[in-house]
Amino acid sequence: MACEGVSVAPPLTLRVNYLITTREALLETFAQLGIAAKPTSVSPFGILIEDGGSVPSLPGFHEGSFYVEDEAAQLIPPLLDPRPGDIVLDACAAPGGKSTHLADLMHNKGTIYAVDRKGARLELLRSNCHRLGVQIVVPIVGDIRQPREWVRTIGTAESPSVQKPKVADLSVDRILVDAPCSGLGVLRRHPEAKWRKDERALPRHQALQCQILEAVAPCLRPGGVLVYSTCSTEPEENEHVIERFCRVHAEFQRESVVSWLPPAAQGFVTEQGALSTVGNQFSMDGFYAARLKKVL
Repeated sequence: MACEGVSVAPPLTLRVNYLITTREALLETFAQLGIAAKPTSVSPFGILIEDGGSVPSLPGFHEGSFYVEDEAAQLIPPLLDPRPGDIVLDACAAPGGKSTHLADLMHNKGTIYAVDRKGARLELLRSNCHRLGVQIVVPIVGDIRQPREWVRTIGTAESPSVQKPKVADLSVDRILVDAPCSGLGVLRRHPEAKWRKDERALPRHQALQCQILEAVAPCLRPGGVLVYSTCSTEPEENEHVIERFCRVHAEFQRESVVSWLPPAAQGFVTEQGALSTVGNQFSMDGFYAARLKKVL
C-alpha cells in the first residue's frame, strides 16, 4: 500500500486560518461559487478541494483565509497544546506552515521564535505570516544547533514588540522540532526524489535530528512541552530518535498524544503513544510525532 501511495497524486487540502474565518464560512463561500469542496475526514481544520485548480485563484487566498497543507501536517501543532501568551520555539520553521498554525491556536497572542538556517526560506515564512495576518512570529536566521549564536540575534530580529531574552535567560514554554528528514512520508509530492533516496542517508539524518534535540532541550522550562515530528516513514528517524533521547535525558517523559488528537485520528496512536499516519486510509501524508514533557 505504501508503494501505491507514492504513485497517487495527493489531494489539494487547505488548513483554514481561524484568525480570519471559520471552516463553515469558507465552505459556504466555495459552495456559492460552485467550487466542489468538503471538510477533511480527520483534521478539524481542513478543507478538501475536490477539483484541484489554481490555489491563488481560490476565494479567500489573498485575504489569508487558508494555508495549503496536508491533513496529516495539520495534526502536529495541536499536540503542543499552545496557549495564548506562551513563548514557543519553532526549531526548523520555514516556510511557516506550522508556525502560522501555532499562532492561530494561540489567538495571535504570545511569541513564536521561528528559527531556520536559510534566509531565503524565512522570506517565505514572512510572506505567509503577512498574508495570514500572523503578528507574533519572530523569524530568526540561524543554526538551531547553536543556541548561543541565534539567541543573540533575537534582539535585532525584525519582530513585533516581544520580550527579547539574553542567551542565558532563554526559557520557552513549548518547542516544536519538525526535524529535517528523508521525506519518505511525502514522496508522492516529490516523485522524482525517489531516484535520489539512499538508505545510507538515514544515519546522517538521525545524527542531525539528535543534535537538534540536544541543542533545544535546555531552552525548555521545567513543565514545558516538546513535540518532535518528521514526515518520514522510517523508525530510524522517528521512534529510535525519541528512545535514544529519553535514555539520555531523564528530565523528559513521554506523554501519549491521545488527548490532543481529534476522534478520527485516535487510530493513528502507536503503542508508544506517538502519532503515526503511515499507511493511513485517508490519503494523508506519512507523518510521525511524539510529545515529551520536561518534568525537572
